[in-house]
Amino acid sequence: RAGQLQLGSTAKVWVLADYLRVVEQLYHQRDSLERYQAGLRQLYARDNPYQNLNQRTDAELEQSLVWWMDRYLGQHPQASLEQVLDASLQRRFSTAERTFYTGGHAYTPAEFDETKQIPPRPTLREATVASINRVFVQVLEEIRDLEIARLLVGTGSPSLPRAM
Repeated sequence: RAGQLQLGSTAKVWVLADYLRVVEQLYHQRDSLERYQAGLRQLYARDNPYQNLNQRTDAELEQSLVWWMDRYLGQHPQASLEQVLDASLQRRFSTAERTFYTGGHAYTPAEFDETKQIPPRPTLREATVASINRVFVQVLEEIRDLEIARLLVGTGSPSLPRAM
C-alpha cells in the first residue's frame, strides 16, 4: 500500500477535539437527543433520498454517540460535563476492516503498521494511545452523521472548527 495516504496523528488530534466538542454540545442539548436519533434513522433509512452509500443497521445506529449519550444520561442524570467527557472516552469501537463512503469515494482505512496487534474493540482512549486509524474514521463518521441529522431535523448545525 505504498503511497496510500493515511489518517495522521495531527488529524487524529483534530478528530478527538471535535468529538469532545460534540459530546459537550450533546450534554447541553440533551432535550434534542430524540430528534437527532430521528434524523439519524432518516439518514440511514433504506429508502432515503440522500443516496447515502454507508449502511447501518438499527443495532449499529443504537451504538452511536447520540444513543450512547441518551443511555448514559438516563443512567447518570446528575453527571457533570467532566464525567460525561471522561465516560465518552471509554466507548468501545470495532477495529474490523470496513469501507466508508465519503464525498462519493470509497475509503478503507488501514493501519500504518499492519504488523502490530490491534485489539478488536478498544476504547477511544486506547485507540488514541495506539493511534488506530479505523476507530478515528468511525468517530469522524459519527460527527458527520450528527451534523447531517441536525440539518435533517431542522435544528441547524453548530459551527465546529474544521481540520483541513
